[in-house]
Amino acid sequence: MHDRRIDGKPHTFGNEGILYMNAMTWYDHETESIWTQPMGTALQGFYTGRRLEMVPAQVVPWGTWKAEHPETLVLEVSGQFGIEHDPFENRLGTYVLGVVVKDTAKAYRWEAASRLTVVNDRIGDLPVVVYADPESRSAHVFVRRIGSDELEFE
Repeated sequence: MHDRRIDGKPHTFGNEGILYMNAMTWYDHETESIWTQPMGTALQGFYTGRRLEMVPAQVVPWGTWKAEHPETLVLEVSGQFGIEHDPFENRLGTYVLGVVVKDTAKAYRWEAASRLTVVNDRIGDLPVVVYADPESRSAHVFVRRIGSDELEFE
């Protein structure tokens, strides 16, 4: 996910309706620049080459989210919200956990990461731990550094 603010000013994005590298593209209503969804980079228009800032996000089954955040409220639209849908159902091996730190990106296959549960790794200079819980089908990434010392998780 990306922050929709550019130079502190919120922008409104819409679906451009074309694919770039098999991924959705957006346009911003303010300048009509075209943006690629996975990288958050403007492909053409006023902001060509500009990259939106990434913000932390999760994709987890609704039941997992609700168990971890029981205070969550859901806006139901005409009784057809579809919150029982599990985005991972029957497709666990095809998902990747994508992590971006500054200009370095890394992907972890869900199937492999959830089999290990804990993956200690580095993304650029940053020591990280990827926690992929096969039971709840949720994943989290943490920096594994306190002060100048690094931690290992098992």
